Amino acid sequence: MNEQQQLVGPANSLRYPSYVNLNVGLEKHFRFRKRDWAIRGSFNNVTNHLNPTAVVNNVDAPDFLTFAGRQGLAFSTRLRLITGH
Repeated sequence: MNEQQQLVGPANSLRYPSYVNLNVGLEKHFRFRKRDWAIRGSFNNVTNHLNPTAVVNNVDAPDFLTFAGRQGLAFSTRLRLITGH
């Protein structure tokens, strides 16, 4: 796009780089106070691939086609109550 919000060049001629994401986690089920529970730990984006979420798409901008916004390697945990059927 340019400053007048007009599309410049053929549609889809410039694309985001390939998206690569690998999440790995372990979950343990256990019983506590007559309830079934699960606790989970997981690593997100183990490959630490760029995976940008935004790009400067204004051809008149000095940083045209610069990618931004990413989530690097992260660790998350989850505790959940498992309900019956």
